[in-house]
Amino acid sequence: MNASMEKPHLSYSQINTYLCCPLKYRFHYLDQIEPPFVSSALAFGSCIHETVGAFYQSCLEGDPLSASQIHDAYRQAWSSHAKERPIRFFNGDSEESVDAGRKLRRVSVEKCGTRCMISLLPL
Repeated sequence: MNASMEKPHLSYSQINTYLCCPLKYRFHYLDQIEPPFVSSALAFGSCIHETVGAFYQSCLEGDPLSASQIHDAYRQAWSSHAKERPIRFFNGDSEESVDAGRKLRRVSVEKCGTRCMISLLPL
């Protein structure tokens, strides 16, 4: 079906954004204006996602990352995100509070036959 003939669709996020703040809905969905910053929670989640992806990629290649390499991958991802857009901290967070060394008490890496597992344990 042609894109112009598709049925209109509103996601839950779109409806929720509109109900919370119609102006935010307009800026994001209609005007497509990117916010000047990214929240620390979003940056943290993205960095964890990238780090776990790097770990599993290294497992597929037969050379799993060590715990210190995993921490380095996280810090590298954080630096990369911070260069793209400023990271804004909320609710008492700071850069130190989302640092991998503080947020993750321990990284447990296990290789079980052909399977690799990573456990990220919070403080």
